[in-house]
Amino acid sequence: MRNCLLFILILASSRVFACGFTPYGEETRFYLFLPSVFENETYSCFEFSTHEYYQPEDYTSEEFIRPNIDLWHSYCQKKVDHEAIKRAVYALGPNEIDEHSSNEMIRYLFDKNDKEALDYLRFAKNCESCNNFSPDQWEREDNISTTKRSELVNKALLLAQGASNATIQRRYSFLAVRLAFYNQQNEVVQEVFNSVFSTSQKDVVYYWSLYFYSLSSSQSPSRNFELAQIFANAPDKRFSCHLHFNRKITLEQSLSFATSNIEKANVWLLYAIEKPDKTLEYLEQVYALNPSHQGLNCLVMREVSKVEDYVLTPYYTLFEPAIFETQLSDLENRSSFSAMMHRSELDRRYARRVLNFLNSADMRKVDNAEVWETAKAYMYFLVRDYDGSLEQINSLLKRKSNPALKVELEKLKAIVLTANQIKGRAVIPIRARATIELNKDDKMFLFALAKELEYLGNTTEAALLLSQINVEDEYSSEVFWRARKKGIHTWDEWLNHYTSYINVAYSPEQLQVLINDIQENKDRTDSFSQFLYERVQGATNKLYDLLGTKYMRQNRLEFALDAFSKVDERYNTMTYTAWGSYYNVFEENPFVKIKYTPDFITYQDTIRLSKKTITKQLLEYLARAEDDNELDRDYYYFMVATAYYNMGFEGNSNSMRRMDWWYGQDLEYFDDRNDFFQSNMAKKYYLLAMQHAATDRFKALCLRMVARCEKHRLMDVYDAYDSYEYGNKYDSLLSTNTYLKQLKEIYPAYYDDLVSSCDNFKDYFDARR
Repeated sequence: MRNCLLFILILASSRVFACGFTPYGEETRFYLFLPSVFENETYSCFEFSTHEYYQPEDYTSEEFIRPNIDLWHSYCQKKVDHEAIKRAVYALGPNEIDEHSSNEMIRYLFDKNDKEALDYLRFAKNCESCNNFSPDQWEREDNISTTKRSELVNKALLLAQGASNATIQRRYSFLAVRLAFYNQQNEVVQEVFNSVFSTSQKDVVYYWSLYFYSLSSSQSPSRNFELAQIFANAPDKRFSCHLHFNRKITLEQSLSFATSNIEKANVWLLYAIEKPDKTLEYLEQVYALNPSHQGLNCLVMREVSKVEDYVLTPYYTLFEPAIFETQLSDLENRSSFSAMMHRSELDRRYARRVLNFLNSADMRKVDNAEVWETAKAYMYFLVRDYDGSLEQINSLLKRKSNPALKVELEKLKAIVLTANQIKGRAVIPIRARATIELNKDDKMFLFALAKELEYLGNTTEAALLLSQINVEDEYSSEVFWRARKKGIHTWDEWLNHYTSYINVAYSPEQLQVLINDIQENKDRTDSFSQFLYERVQGATNKLYDLLGTKYMRQNRLEFALDAFSKVDERYNTMTYTAWGSYYNVFEENPFVKIKYTPDFITYQDTIRLSKKTITKQLLEYLARAEDDNELDRDYYYFMVATAYYNMGFEGNSNSMRRMDWWYGQDLEYFDDRNDFFQSNMAKKYYLLAMQHAATDRFKALCLRMVARCEKHRLMDVYDAYDSYEYGNKYDSLLSTNTYLKQLKEIYPAYYDDLVSSCDNFKDYFDARR
């Protein structure tokens, strides 16, 4: 049964890609700052996340249990080390607590003849199996009966009453409180807590007891106040406090129960933890009330992570921040490039406010100044004060910081050095190269460098860095991003590979510069160059293929032919035949074959299909069609039109204009988007074929093909590509197709033949002369 439930849980938490994968939320959040370098384990589960916090894996690690260990350490007059106490309290079984034990704490208690403490440890360990709600009977485990737990509650109370040592009394009382809670004896919990703990010293045993007392009073308006005090003082209960936080109780209500600044600070802290968006006001309040509060370190780190998301996610990736705050007046266009940049700039102003607060804080008063100083370095970077960031980073690097922090600071320094250059003259800084090599597996880091270079005009080195973010599995990428476009991005537009990005974002000229750079530096042997060009050395065929494809989109056929001519035949064989991708295969001749249409074009030339040969043939046919002395201009215009038709959405050769094409991809990205979906170039040349035709039957066929192209334009205008919309609007599309109207008006005798069935096309084509 347990394994079955685990299987169900895995299924429930897995993404199913039935309709395709689209990254969102945490998957698109951009981050550089790693709070984990500060090793603040008890707060680590509260690092910035958009949807939920994650329960710690080990509650017996040193940081979680330190308050309890410290209590026992004092109890043993500080003569037993922490490790021995940890093992005695959390690892030994009840039968291992005897005079033969090698454990230092157990030996100490025996030497002191402290029978009360030894008996307490044995009793506490015997209660451990009862410290939860009864297991499900379906698990086929022995049920912990209410009676048994009730007996233990009564025994704990008797042992507490009979103990002479006040510390042991309180610990027995706590056991009674916990057992009674799991036995759902809330009255007992309330009574014991009020009689024993309400006026006692506030150590971790008190806060443990307060935790169960608070949960036993589910409707109490003081719930969040009590949880806030527990959260601040009992590390092992922090995640549970989060789980039981009552969002209906306001901050003001909870503050009304506080009687000191420390208690107020604790309330502000917990409410800040529970607030996923901006919390600068909460930071300021906690600092004003208790500047040395350890929880402030967590809030500072969280705020840096949030501001990173607000500023860098839209700036670098063009995705909305993981937590979206409505700040833009034009919500209709909030995904456009200009809106994303506007949003990022607005949040840079907030980053300046956070920086001002950090600078105003007295580093002598805070718990961990290194956290705050590091946060300043990041905030200076986010507000584009690069000199201030470098000064802060260099100051931190001179100190004896932990090695993990030094790595993060060096990476930030490399990004700041890259960003702090003049547009049009930016390069990968020499001072950053060693850091880049050492952190070449950090995809976020490399992506940040690439985007900074790109914004400064160095698209070549940006592409080289992006090539290092190559992934085999598109769904396991660490970085997802979009390309810069003026319009709104659609839900399925995302990139995670450098060639895909070059495909949609780079001009042919920028791509040619990249290819030239790769060829010029292919023989360099220094380690940084070998790293930088490692992924692109074998990619020149694909890049030339892409270059030619870009020229095809611009209809610059001579440039396209030149690029395609530099692609090896082996590459063509492996890419555009059945050996390669299914989507790329040239199965039909684009000059004579049309999908869903019987063969009707008489064709004499034979070519081996590839991008090069198709482009060359297209140029030859265009030249003949535009030659005033050519007798068959109508024929060649018709062939050219058919080729352009087949290079569009419904054609058999759309790989001429799209790389790795499949339905629905790149709807808005490319310059030829309208022609690709609307067949405008094909319509142009079918009209020219009609203009130069010698017979009415062939003219009628040309007009019928023009009407088919017009249908594509109307479908695109009406957004009717999906079958449901097309079915609803088919009659409307027919009625608004002016070329079908012309066909009926000019050639009424041929209308039914050409509209009712394409089986008749051959007769009309053969009637050209």
